[in-house]
Amino acid sequence: MRLPNPAFWEGKRVFVTGAKGFKGRWLVLWLEKLGAVIETNDTIDIRDTGSLSILLQRFRPEIVIHLAAVSTVQEAFHDPIKTIDINAVGTISLLENLRYIKSVKAILNVTTDKVYHVEGIERGYNEYDALGGLEIYAVSKVCSELISRVYRWTYNLPLATARAGNVIGGGDFKRSRIVPNYYYAQIENKTLQVNKDAIRPWQYILDCLCGYLILCESLYDNENYKGAWNFASNEFESRSTQWLVDNLNTYFPKRIEYQLVDDRGFYETKRLKLTSGKAKTALDWVPKYDMEEMVYRTASWYINFMEGQSLDSLHEKEIDTYMEKP
Repeated sequence: MRLPNPAFWEGKRVFVTGAKGFKGRWLVLWLEKLGAVIETNDTIDIRDTGSLSILLQRFRPEIVIHLAAVSTVQEAFHDPIKTIDINAVGTISLLENLRYIKSVKAILNVTTDKVYHVEGIERGYNEYDALGGLEIYAVSKVCSELISRVYRWTYNLPLATARAGNVIGGGDFKRSRIVPNYYYAQIENKTLQVNKDAIRPWQYILDCLCGYLILCESLYDNENYKGAWNFASNEFESRSTQWLVDNLNTYFPKRIEYQLVDDRGFYETKRLKLTSGKAKTALDWVPKYDMEEMVYRTASWYINFMEGQSLDSLHEKEIDTYMEKP
């Protein structure tokens, strides 16, 4: 099992978009612990090409990790224009600027497992399957993938895309995702709505980010690592949303009541599976935690947070544990 290499990251200039989001905050803290020098677009809209150009020209990044996005199916359903604008136009705004930044050695665009054309493939989707989408979030991320493909081939950018399964872990407060909704049900004493038939390749946040980091290490000065990469749970394992909630209920002092629903008012893919054979073979990446362990670690994070421990301290402890785990 390969882990991020502190010797590689020490002093590397890394530009992270979407640094205030769920994945972004974990990633920035991990990069800081690895010794990287970090800049973000926290004060600049990713679509503001002029301001972005000034920032990038000044910082001269070596590695760019693009996370900024409208990140949920529900958000996208309610505001499709904003979704396409941020997820597609935001991507092209960033890549167009990066064409002129000669210091850049590796670019990672984080998309989603929902970019695949839904055909009910039981073996798990791989990087060679067709792209497609039946709802606006998926379409926006397919656009981002295709824009990345064009910039990779037409402008020879050192660019990879990462397609991860549904990621869970502490510090996610985005309403409409199941773990944050479970947390809010705990503190607001509400009944939780659970999508009856949804089955997902749940993945732990640090397993996912570990994949991103070692892909960036490999891509740096090695164009063989350009292209699309899946990061998913062990053996393209999937579990239902109800299974996840039932397991969370075994750890919290208060059991959350939930209601199974057939329809949340918008279309969402019922069943997703990914295969990560490419990452396992070429990157020596495998998830450290099985699904039972990732639920335990996620529940423990929120319980400690509810008892008064700070977000950053909980993140740092969890990163240290992950790096030390055999």
